[in-house]
This record gives sequence, structure tokens and C-alpha cells, in this order.
Amino acid sequence: MESVDQFTKEPGNLVPQEDASKLDEETKRYLTRIPLKSGKATRYVHIREIEFFQSSGNYVEVSHKDRSGLIRHSLGALEGRLSPKKFLRISRTVIVNLDHVTELHSKGKRNSTLFLTSGKELRVTRNLDRFDSTISYS
Repeated sequence: MESVDQFTKEPGNLVPQEDASKLDEETKRYLTRIPLKSGKATRYVHIREIEFFQSSGNYVEVSHKDRSGLIRHSLGALEGRLSPKKFLRISRTVIVNLDHVTELHSKGKRNSTLFLTSGKELRVTRNLDRFDSTISYS
């Protein structure tokens, strides 16, 4: 597993350091790709393909399409490097990509279920006030 420490430390970049100088300011602010190591190969997954991030001990599971991978990064640090227009923390352990949300079944402000385009279900345990305003204008 490849650590994100090998990538540029500038906010928003998880791309090889030699490529960092080519990035514009918006790209430097938020992540655009995440490297996922699989055996000896490293795949660079575009952030728009990621459905959600879920903390898993000292790692974060990255769920995209029908695959998932792990990165060695805290969910809190990762949250600060994701665009708040596209990603929302819905629980202590999950950040969801709003572009992949299809339905919300509400059982109260702090107990709801999100349905994703893949058919996966995620439990919401945080206040949904920001979710409603974010999803309405995206």
C-alpha cells in the first residue's frame, strides 16, 4: 500500500510532486485524484468517481464504482481537502460524494439513510441542515 506521504504536501494535491507545478489554484485547494495501490500497480482515481470515504482504523476506505481501496490518511484531514460543494460528512466515519446520492429516507434529523447510484445505503447520523442546502444548489 502506497502512502500519501509520497505526494505533494500542498493542500488539495495527491498527485506526484513533479506534476504539482502544472496545477491551477482550484486544483491545489481540493483533491482531484487519489492514488490507490493494488499490488505493484497504482491507480489514480478521479475524485468524481468516488462514492464515499469511510474510516477504517488508521486508514480510510475509498469506495468507487464496484471497487474499494485503502489510503493511509485520517478522515478529518481528508475532509479538509475535499470540496464542500461536492462532499459532506454524514457521520463520524463517512464522507459522501453528493453527486452519487439518489435518495434520502429521513427518520429524523440525525437518523436517516442515503441511497447511492450504486445501490449502496449509508446511515446518516449528523444534522441534515447542511445536506439540504448543499444538495439543493448543486
